[in-house]
Amino acid sequence: MSGLALLRTSDRLEEARRVLRSARFLEVAGLTGPARGLLPLLLLEPPVLVVVPRERDVEETAGDLGTLAREAGLAGEVLALPAPGPPPFRGLPRHVDASARRAKALLPNELFTIAEKRLQVPNGV
Repeated sequence: MSGLALLRTSDRLEEARRVLRSARFLEVAGLTGPARGLLPLLLLEPPVLVVVPRERDVEETAGDLGTLAREAGLAGEVLALPAPGPPPFRGLPRHVDASARRAKALLPNELFTIAEKRLQVPNGV
């Protein structure tokens, strides 16, 4: 069992969970960098939505959270939910890859697998 997995059962985290359940708000400080994503993973029950300030931080943060979740022994996937792209009224196309990643994050796995198989495009098209 890793050190992060042991943290899940600490008295301080249990107290933080109790405060969060009653107040629905918990102010914490001290962690920096990727470690800032650790507390939501340890305190909350899935699914957890983590919002980052810039689109360019989405993939890196998802990767960091995935690593932290595995080290903490948490089950499930960490999925990036990229921005949908330019607003429709601007007339710019949305990136197909970003749309597919959004669908994977939003749809249950069974539905996404079915949709992914239907959306396969033959080579050369």
